[in-house]
Amino acid sequence: MQKKFLFAVGDASGARMFVPVINNLIAFGDCVEVLADADGIAYQVLSSEKVAYTTCPGEMHNLDQKIQESSVVVVNTCASAVRVGKNVAEAARGKRPLVFSADGFYNHGFKWQAESADYWFAINEAHASVIRKSKHLPENQVRVTGQPAFDSCLHLIPHKGWIRNEMRRRLGLSDALMVVWFSQGMPDVISEDVWMVEMAIQTLGQLAPGSFFLPRIHPKLDKIRWGLVNEIQSAIQRKCEESCVRLVMSNGIPAEHICLAADAILSITATDDIKNWIMGGPLVIHILGPETQKWFETDVRLTRPYLLELESGEALAVYEPEDWSRVLVQAFDPSTVVSLRKNWTPPTGPSTMNFVKTLYEVSV
Repeated sequence: MQKKFLFAVGDASGARMFVPVINNLIAFGDCVEVLADADGIAYQVLSSEKVAYTTCPGEMHNLDQKIQESSVVVVNTCASAVRVGKNVAEAARGKRPLVFSADGFYNHGFKWQAESADYWFAINEAHASVIRKSKHLPENQVRVTGQPAFDSCLHLIPHKGWIRNEMRRRLGLSDALMVVWFSQGMPDVISEDVWMVEMAIQTLGQLAPGSFFLPRIHPKLDKIRWGLVNEIQSAIQRKCEESCVRLVMSNGIPAEHICLAADAILSITATDDIKNWIMGGPLVIHILGPETQKWFETDVRLTRPYLLELESGEALAVYEPEDWSRVLVQAFDPSTVVSLRKNWTPPTGPSTMNFVKTLYEVSV
């Protein structure tokens, strides 16, 4: 019997996670409806992937009808654009099976801490354990489905060495060090994120003059204030020039390939550094300055060390600007990445079909 699946999504990472799931459900002959929050940029991904959607400003007059017609309601616990997701969740609660899914490890805690759902989907077992513990949930209410957007990384894993060499040749890096920065997209922490990374560039120039720095600035920052992305880009360029660090741009190269070409990846936390972790790529240094620590503890409701890969000893962290010299020296020691990756194992298989199968299991 044909089923109908209702999805609510706010930002790009959640949309990328949903696209392969939606395509499979449609291929199986089921109906899918997607509601995209007007406050986010999920619509950009959905449009480029040719997935039909409705952009919603927040309130929807016919939402109850959409809920009643659905076999299951799936809400991505987005970190920023949350109005539509929360409205959909409230309308669905107690009427249809409600699923919360997360494209990143911390999303279920941020702005969703007080929310309830019938099922929570987790990226891996460690993620599931955090959700069960923080929300006091029974095991069967938290399902490990994987992250479908990460399936595109699986075919890269056997070719990591070749990709690294090819990307470094394409970027003109030769044997120089390259550090990549994935900026945060959250207004609460972006000022400190930029300030901390400027300190990183300064330290990089002192330790290894002539090194390369590649920034990947979150596009949704222009939603906070138009022109903010260019403003940050200009600040980074000035700091690189002052510090004898060469700025390099990615020119449309996929983020996964950029990660594999790097010697270190800087990020508070981002989808791409989680992908890198899944691939067993270069080490990640998490930027956790004083304001970011407060943000994690107050809004995300996580305690130090805040992130799974730090708890498991698979990444490094900077908590104060003074930490950069010590941490970068450690990061550039070849033995460090060997130690951090000693327990790494590749994923056992794609996540998309597991996600789809689990949706069918919990639907009515």
